[in-house]
Amino acid sequence: MKQKIAILCIWWVSFVHSSSTPYLISFFIKPLLIPTMQSGTQSSALAEKQLALRMLSSSDLHAGIFVSYAGISTNSDREGQILLPRKTAQPELHVFITEKIVLLPLSPQKKKTIVGFKSKPETLIQHFTFVRQKDPETEAYVWQGTQSEWPSNKKMPYDAIIIFADPESIISPVGASVTQLSENFILPDFYITDTKKTPIDALRFLTLKSYVKPLTFEYSFHPQDIQKLMKT
Repeated sequence: MKQKIAILCIWWVSFVHSSSTPYLISFFIKPLLIPTMQSGTQSSALAEKQLALRMLSSSDLHAGIFVSYAGISTNSDREGQILLPRKTAQPELHVFITEKIVLLPLSPQKKKTIVGFKSKPETLIQHFTFVRQKDPETEAYVWQGTQSEWPSNKKMPYDAIIIFADPESIISPVGASVTQLSENFILPDFYITDTKKTPIDALRFLTLKSYVKPLTFEYSFHPQDIQKLMKT
């Protein structure tokens, strides 16, 4: 009997950043799918199969969501990951989730030069603050996430992360989430339940395209790994 020998090749992906800061901010936007029981006699095995089919049919549910940060923009990839060059000095980040923002011009005469963003009074917005702290009992590092109101007439911080999505469809992590002490800021996962408005949100974001620089990536292949180069 002939035996087949399978050769497993493992590729390592390393990340290289080309701008002045070598550190990153990263988080995932993941789909949140809950199995629904259509009848009282439906088995748990059938519910699990239906959930698996929904997950396969919604593989791009978390892709293409636009994010802006410190004058640059990017969008979630096929895995739902957001990668940003870290420009925030302290381990404290503001995250806004909204569908519309208002540009703040430098002056009435210089409307194309903006000094920041703020939210529209009639637009739904959620504001979260993430602070990295050391738990005094376990001595583990955690991101402490809290939600708070943000006045519509108050300018957003320059280094705020703005997720352009329906706030009612995004579940944000609050409370303590375990992390590591690192120069890279790895935030806890966000979850999305519906993307019916994602194409509209993407079109709205195009109006800001000339005010934020898009983030691009290049790939180079080497004998032992694949390098992903961030260009800002």
